[in-house]
Order: sequence, then structure tokens, then C-alpha cells
Amino acid sequence: MHVTVLCYLSPNFWLDRFILTDSRQWVDWCSASQKERVPVIEAYNELIRPAAVRKGRQAMEETVLYLCSLNGHSYRHFVSLWHNAYVVEQLLLPMLLQGESVSALWIICKVKSPPLYLDLRGNSKIMMYMYQRLELEHASWCLSTFGGAFSAYGDYFHQSAVKAGEISTKQLCIALMLGNELLVSRCRLYYALSLIQQRKLRLAKKIIRREYAQWNGVRQEEGKIIRNICLGTWSRLKLEKRRHG
Repeated sequence: MHVTVLCYLSPNFWLDRFILTDSRQWVDWCSASQKERVPVIEAYNELIRPAAVRKGRQAMEETVLYLCSLNGHSYRHFVSLWHNAYVVEQLLLPMLLQGESVSALWIICKVKSPPLYLDLRGNSKIMMYMYQRLELEHASWCLSTFGGAFSAYGDYFHQSAVKAGEISTKQLCIALMLGNELLVSRCRLYYALSLIQQRKLRLAKKIIRREYAQWNGVRQEEGKIIRNICLGTWSRLKLEKRRHG
């Protein structure tokens, strides 16, 4: 038996559409294949839409149709119940079918939005995105601490300078994922400082010049910060050049 659940705010705004197949697997409408969608659309247009005029239970040609309405808060509990296999088999289906042997069950629910409508699905997506960014920022802070330590020893040990450069590249990857242009430029300049400690002055010079040119016309505080870092790194480059000819 196929079970189809449709939930909507208005005819043009569907909230949830999912299908319980013969194999007892829930299929979300967005992830359903064309082969799964076509029979549902045809059955809806031919049989369900003409009958969907009054609330309650209707039995038609091997099909049972339920029309109901819920407020936004109850609707979320309603959807979660249908995704609980035990509740569906032991409670919902026996209650709705009332002993009848049918091939299809349709549940159409109109959601009446309360003054405060809680979009839990959207909230879970935002929370996941927020936690991801927090973890990335935390990783960036930890790498910044280790990078500063290795950079301090980079003046005395070549291997520490190399390690500081590796940490800067990892920070750069995180900054690109975060989309933080200020942090991206700072990571590149940290890498340039590592190159100076490794005596790779030509490549470091190119990086410093490019970053300074990129932020030279920016009048905001971010532009001033990057320009000052560029000037400081450039001074260090000139010092190393004088030391080693």
C-alpha cells in the first residue's frame, strides 16, 4: 500500500510532500525519481483533486482520503509521527484505514500558520551551518597560536620556519572556506614571513606587493590593518636582504 502525505500553507506553497512506498521506505518528494513521481501526480489529478472539497475521511475506489488542518506547531509533530515506523504501523494506519483493505492512502493537511511559526527544518540547517563556521573559526584560532610559536623559532631554526609556512597554508584554506577576505590576506602575509625566514625573498616580495596593491585603495579599518602588516613584513624583508647581501 502506498501512503502519500501532502502538507501546504497555500496551493502554491507546499511545505512537505513524502511517499511511503511498498517497501516501507519514506521518499521525500524532492529526492523522488521521475518514475516515483508520475503515478502520484496522475492519481492526484484524476482522483484526489476532484474529491478534495471537504474535511474528514473519504473512501473511494481502493483509496482512502483524509483532509485535515493543523496549526504550525502541531504540524511539526504531525510530520515527525509519520516518520516513525512503529507509530505508523501500530497506530496511524489502523486508525485511518479502519479495517478496510485499500491500495492507497492520501493525507492532505492544510497548515494554518500561527502568529509565531517555527520553521524547524530551516532552523536545523542554520544551526548546522553555524556550528560548522564555529568549528572552522576555532581551528583557525588554534592554528594561529601554533603558527606564532613556530614563527618565533623560525628566526633560529629552519625547520620551524617551514612548519610555520605549512600552518599558514592550512589557515589559508580555512579562511577561504569562511569567505573572510581579511583573514585570507593575513594568512598570505604570514606565509610570506615564513618565506623570508627561509631566505626565499623573491617569492615573499611578490606576495607582499600583491596584497598591498589589493588593499591600497580600501579606506575601511580592514584596509589599514593589512597595509600596516604589509609594511611591517616589507621592513623585515629589507632587513634580511641587508643581512645576507
